[in-house]
Amino acid sequence: RRTAKISVSELKRRFQERELEAGTIDTLNEPIVTVDTGAKRAVSDAILGQAIKLDPKSSANVEAKNTNAAGLPITEASDVTVSSDELANSVFGRKPQALQSEEDVLTGAQWGTLMHEAMQWLPLAKYTQASLTKELDTLVMKGTFTEEERNLLSDTSLYKFFSSDLGKRLINAKRIERELPFSMLFEGKRVYDTLEDGENLFLQGIIDTAFEEDGEWILVDYKTDRVKSGEDLIKRYKIQMDLYKEALQRLTGMPVKACYIYSFRLHDAIIID
Repeated sequence: RRTAKISVSELKRRFQERELEAGTIDTLNEPIVTVDTGAKRAVSDAILGQAIKLDPKSSANVEAKNTNAAGLPITEASDVTVSSDELANSVFGRKPQALQSEEDVLTGAQWGTLMHEAMQWLPLAKYTQASLTKELDTLVMKGTFTEEERNLLSDTSLYKFFSSDLGKRLINAKRIERELPFSMLFEGKRVYDTLEDGENLFLQGIIDTAFEEDGEWILVDYKTDRVKSGEDLIKRYKIQMDLYKEALQRLTGMPVKACYIYSFRLHDAIIID
């Protein structure tokens, strides 16, 4: 009755739902957005990180209005709530590149994906603003980005990271891991109280960046959320960062000295205690 495999993002959502029910965290005053038959409006509302949050209660209370010929329930689209990631990766949020037009809007999730890819493929070096722009143009020539995707990247935000204290520490590190996938067994009762002792979930995730400093890991996760402060990011992602820290320590046997969220919106590195 329970899936044996779970992603970090799904696990984070389940922990947040439990904490919301217990009243230990708030919703960051994020509005709930419903998708109607003109789903373009909902996509437009998501432009460059406009917050869209899944309501853990309402999604469970959607009632079937009719059934189709196969006997499957049909719900009215206006009754369905979706998360920003679900929306951005759905047929409503993304189209094949060949069908995209200049009028199509960019969601926060899509812009975040492009910025993450830039951090994955950019050589780790000391940059000037001009040399960074040149390197991004080179990635277009190599086929890493299309011209349209290149135009959406923020050269200034990327340069500010590489010229920051955290960026300089990353550049000078001797051992660096980027887009590090991991999988590990995770105690099932930490997620589902009804599971028996000894039953495990297979947890999978991807760590944006980790680099070694004095024999310990520095863990870095990049975010493009539109937020007012670093405290908002801590509330939103501490569970995820704790899981990444645990995974990195267990899989490498090396301690994690510090965890950072780097915000491309705030141009700041926020340390997670």
